[in-house]
Amino acid sequence: MSFFKILLTISIAALISACGGGGGDQAPSPAAGFVSADFSGKSLYYVSATSYQLASFNANGNVFASDQLTSGTPVLNPSAASWSVANGELLITYQGNTQRYTLISNDAVNRYYSIKKTSDNGTVSTVGWFYDQNTGLVQAQTFVATRQVP
Repeated sequence: MSFFKILLTISIAALISACGGGGGDQAPSPAAGFVSADFSGKSLYYVSATSYQLASFNANGNVFASDQLTSGTPVLNPSAASWSVANGELLITYQGNTQRYTLISNDAVNRYYSIKKTSDNGTVSTVGWFYDQNTGLVQAQTFVATRQVP
């Protein structure tokens, strides 16, 4: 067998191996997304281009949120919404309306999620969540004060 044929045979075998075999009904890998542990028992700070908001996610599926602020320390409102994660998306439902949050990227250094938010009415926007339990508030305040855009 010539060198070229050997190289071609090895290349084809490597390609088949890398693709998971020669055929079959393998499901594609799910896209990176959220899992319940990203939120359960944690407080995160939602940021838009103009305001920030505290959200506290309880392990029982309730989430409490503050009003949206431009400065100061947020205080949680007493009304709870529900939250869950399905197919990698965070779903928050309040008074029959559900908003979907899809992960765009995770900046692990700054502990910041960039997210596509889709409202019930079809409005789509990009928002962010700071998830560091110790520095999230300061990060959110700085983000809004310096007029950053998610």
